[in-house]
Amino acid sequence: MNIVSSFRMKEIDRISIEERGFGGLLLMENAGIRILQAAESAVDFSGKRPVVCAAGSGNNGGDALVIARQIFSLMENPVTIVITKENGTESFEFHLNLCRNLGIRIIKAEDSESETEAYQKIEDAEIIFDGLSGTGVNGPLREPAAALTERINASKAYKLSIDIPSGIGDQFRSGYPAVDADFTFTVGRPKRCMYLPEARPFCGIIHTVRIGFPRDLLNASGCESDGRDWQLVTDSDAEQMMPELSPGDYKNSRGHLAVFAGSPGTSGAASLCAEAALRTSTGLVSLFADSDSYAVLAAKHQAVMVKPAPEGEAAVPDLSRYQAAAAGPGWGVTDRRTAQLKKIIAGSRGVLDADAVTLLAGITAETGNPPDLEGRWVLTPHPGEFRRLFPDFDIAADPYSAVAAAAERLNAVVLLKGITTFIAAADGRSAVVDGCYPRLGTAGSGDVLCGIIGGYAASGVELFDAAVLGAAVHLRAAKLCGEERQWFTADELLNYTGRSF
Repeated sequence: MNIVSSFRMKEIDRISIEERGFGGLLLMENAGIRILQAAESAVDFSGKRPVVCAAGSGNNGGDALVIARQIFSLMENPVTIVITKENGTESFEFHLNLCRNLGIRIIKAEDSESETEAYQKIEDAEIIFDGLSGTGVNGPLREPAAALTERINASKAYKLSIDIPSGIGDQFRSGYPAVDADFTFTVGRPKRCMYLPEARPFCGIIHTVRIGFPRDLLNASGCESDGRDWQLVTDSDAEQMMPELSPGDYKNSRGHLAVFAGSPGTSGAASLCAEAALRTSTGLVSLFADSDSYAVLAAKHQAVMVKPAPEGEAAVPDLSRYQAAAAGPGWGVTDRRTAQLKKIIAGSRGVLDADAVTLLAGITAETGNPPDLEGRWVLTPHPGEFRRLFPDFDIAADPYSAVAAAAERLNAVVLLKGITTFIAAADGRSAVVDGCYPRLGTAGSGDVLCGIIGGYAASGVELFDAAVLGAAVHLRAAKLCGEERQWFTADELLNYTGRSF
């Protein structure tokens, strides 16, 4: 499923209405009905739980009014409408009049008396639908929406945002007020701004609601202003990407991964990376260890082949014997590692993580230009490593553009780790893996991801697909582990990495 920009979604809405003959009132009615249906599947409305529908004067506010009218007419829940003002879009005003004609209690939060009542209704509510603002918000929310947002967040009610949590938009920044939703019911397609690192926590569990937009408009590619169609990766997508073995396959035909990782004090990173790789479709994994960590690593592993790293300042093994390489976890950032990395980059393909990314940043700073990686490498930086490599890119404000530009500048696949994982290739392919799973933020989890991607790459999976599949498998392993453990360590992820979808 593609993730659309706010501009693109507005175009889908405009074309549907102006060129395809879909009435705005029809789409708004459909949106309210479909969102309420989805909400009933997510939240228990039984027991006459009081509901507040908070409505701004735009289309999201109109959707909230439709929801209020449906609840008032068809359900036993007492419902109150809180609006910021009476004048708004034509569709908003139409539905506001319908609600008024039905006798639904409508509170305009403008003066002290009505404001106090609105705040009390919000405090007493058990379910709140948030339709105060949409993706078009520019800058921080203004009053009275900002004050209502603060009251909504203080409420113990379930918070259900319509299309997007109010306050979230393309220009959202840390510190801006926004509704902290338990669920977001996004209309048509998920919006790019929902997955911004600062915005994603406010969205809660995201459900995509279909309201009848023409399918060809929703699925159209190449329509974004930046020319990239970002795809939201699902478990179903990952399952379809999983490589299949032929009946005659055996360990040597399944690929051999060379791992360059670990140093005294960080040998665990090497172990996690190598062990994770063996739980993918690759058949063999060789871990090259320096003399000062060889004994520790060799004693620890059975299926992983731990081999002495070649002696010499810049020595590396014959890389032609391996289908891919994974370099960086716990490797160190010495001059010797820089020399080795240059040879590995020139002689193989695969994944560069952690210290390898930092070393690459040093090479870039020394030469003034990032090297051309010739489409043969995946980089997996966390935000700090990314900033060292590309200090001129603002990943907080616009990770989409930053990751895409980094991929093009390096001629590589770039995977930016974080609450949301952004993956871009130099050829324009782009994907988002929606994590929002903070328990995965534990020491060593990135080493596991590196190994997973390297393993799939060694078995013949194309690099962009290996990165996407690796991120999806990594996240799913964490969630499976989290079903059994409140907290877990990175090595505990290994037992869940090879689980089938």
